Amino acid sequence: MIILHKELRESRIKGKGKHASSTENRRMVWEKIVWPLVLDVNRTYFSLKEYHVKRDQYCQTYKVRPSKVASGVVSLMVKGILVREKKKEGGENIYSI
Repeated sequence: MIILHKELRESRIKGKGKHASSTENRRMVWEKIVWPLVLDVNRTYFSLKEYHVKRDQYCQTYKVRPSKVASGVVSLMVKGILVREKKKEGGENIYSI
C-alpha cells in the first residue's frame, strides 16, 4: 500500500501521462495550425513551406515551443490523419489530410 501511494504521488508531480500529452499536442496542432492552414490555402494539402509559415506564426503569437508542435505533427502522422507524400521532381514535400 505504501508503494502504491508513492507511485500515485509521483504521477501527480510529473503531470500528464505520455498518452495525454500526445493527445493534447495532436489536438493543438490540428485545431490551431493544420485545419486553419487547410482553410487558408483552400485545398486538402499543403507544402512544408506553407506549414512552417503557419507554425511560426502560431509559436510566436502563443509562445509555444516548436518542439511541442513537432510532436503534435508526428502524432497526426502516426494516427494517419496527416500523410506526407514523396517529393515530386524538384518540388517540395506535400502533406495532405
